[in-house]
Amino acid sequence: AGAVSPYLYVTKGSQMTISGLEVGRMVSGSGIDLSPRIRIADGSKLTGTKALRLNRRAGCTVRMDVSGGSTFETGTETVFCTGPTVAEFTDGSSFKGAVQFEGNMSGGSWAFRSGSVFKCSAFAQYGTPTDVSLVFDGGAWNPGNSDYEFMLKGGAYVDLVAGANGFVLDVPEGKTWKMFQKVTGEGAVVKRGEGLLRFERQTVCNQTGTVTNRPTDTVTLACAKGVRIEEGAVAFAEGAGAGP
Repeated sequence: AGAVSPYLYVTKGSQMTISGLEVGRMVSGSGIDLSPRIRIADGSKLTGTKALRLNRRAGCTVRMDVSGGSTFETGTETVFCTGPTVAEFTDGSSFKGAVQFEGNMSGGSWAFRSGSVFKCSAFAQYGTPTDVSLVFDGGAWNPGNSDYEFMLKGGAYVDLVAGANGFVLDVPEGKTWKMFQKVTGEGAVVKRGEGLLRFERQTVCNQTGTVTNRPTDTVTLACAKGVRIEEGAVAFAEGAGAGP
């Protein structure tokens, strides 16, 4: 109890496997930087074999930095973000697993930059609505090698952002990825891969998984530079918007 800036560092090419982790649960105090930190750097790897929890107490924010081609992986297990979480993946790093924001103190952002990849097919925002941002600035979202629908649970409270260096979607050959989530930001969606990327009318699931339509705001491609096709094909449903 009363910990100040607790941290977990995995660096210099190290590999660590853990079966449980709760970050920030007992942090407390005032007038100081309380932020718990996870840092994975220098080509290192942190593997979770069971669910991991990023919690908060006393208004602190969990901060996670993954850099230098490092990996944070939980496989089929989930990273639960119960409190505000700010994660930065840079320099070709990656996350592989499931992510769930939950509770009335959650929120924050996960950003993937400079060739980093978000390998996740199960992302959700539960609990009392708080905004979560997923930012791709030269980073990619790869939900797997199958057909996929970007229709997120609690998606009305998730901002999907294309940064200046682009939001990369690399669709496998013979597969179709459908974008139901609105994409904003100053950059473009960068289409790679031989498969089909289809922008549908904006449709979101609520936090119980029930589909909710928004007929007054149907556009999904709303980022400033639209879509840049480098490989394969892109299609649009009526009302999904083709961008500038």
